[in-house]
Formats: sequence, C-alpha cells, structure tokens
Amino acid sequence: MRPTTILSLVLFVFLVAACGAKVDPNTPPEIVYGEDICDQCGMIISDERFAAAAVVEVAENDYEQRLFDDIGGMFRYAAEHPELHFATFFVHDYNSKEWIDAREAHFVLADDLHTPM
Repeated sequence: MRPTTILSLVLFVFLVAACGAKVDPNTPPEIVYGEDICDQCGMIISDERFAAAAVVEVAENDYEQRLFDDIGGMFRYAAEHPELHFATFFVHDYNSKEWIDAREAHFVLADDLHTPM
C-alpha cells in the first residue's frame, strides 16, 4: 500500500471514532469560551461565571449536551422543551468556578449581580 493510502485510512478511522464519542451525563462539558454558542439565545458563551449546561437523553443511553451563556437561559430552555428528558444540569460555583450539579446548588437573587441575559 502507498503511504498516502495508509495515512488516509488512519485519518478516517480517527474521524469515525471521534464522531462516535459518547456523552457521559455525569461529566460537565468543556465549553470553548468565546466560540461556543448558547442553545437558548444564540449568543457566544464568554463568561465562565455564568455559563451553564444541561445533558439531554435523546435516546436510551444516548446523551447530548446543551450549552448556555446564562443560568436563566438554561432554565427557560428546559421550560420551553418539556418533551426533552434532562438528565443533568450543571452550573458554576460562584467562588471556585468549578462545575456543580444545579440541583444541589443554592441560588442568590441580587440587584447588583448582572448576568449576560
């Protein structure tokens, strides 16, 4: 076999493997800030403090991530899509900026805290 044919086959195998990657509903997403788009409003997700994510079960044991620039946008999206099965919701801890399960988080309403939306 020619080297270009072998290289093409190797690249094809890696491409197919990457397309078949499974989403783990218990693993927070890796958002590319400044590039990824909010599934609710279409804005670019740029501020880690307010970014949120949900994991939706689209088929049995088949999950997809939904990304949001704002916690409120994530909850609006969930309310507007009752047909979807939401497996997990993720938000950032305000101080540590670590991903946490939104169902275990405590939320604060404050007039002096402004989110993207």
